[in-house]
Amino acid sequence: MNESEAKSLFIKILRNVITSPDDAKFRRLRKTNAKVASVLAAFGPVLIQAGFSDPGGEFLVLEAPGPEAKQRCEAALAQLLPPELPGQSTRYSFWGVLAAGGGEAVRSVAALPDGGLAAGGLDSVVRVYRPSAD
Repeated sequence: MNESEAKSLFIKILRNVITSPDDAKFRRLRKTNAKVASVLAAFGPVLIQAGFSDPGGEFLVLEAPGPEAKQRCEAALAQLLPPELPGQSTRYSFWGVLAAGGGEAVRSVAALPDGGLAAGGLDSVVRVYRPSAD
């Protein structure tokens, strides 16, 4: 599975929880599934931030109550959208996530030498965006 397919599946996982937060089938992800493994490799920190945890069995589980699960998945989905900057005409696409260590909060936007952006929130996760070709 390529990065674009993993991103599409990740978005589908989050949207399924958002639309049906109390449905148990959307609140468990089988870790041995090759497609789920690709999503974990590309978006693991964001998936954990959305509320999925690894209780040590066969599945990642989202244990938060329905409304909280919906809210956390909406917040995680928002991370995939590039920041909107006033007067900005360049389109940016999500490129990756870098987890910051040490538990310190990050709150900034930085220009990258290649024209991309790195944006951080209070969640200690830095999101990297690259200029889109379209």
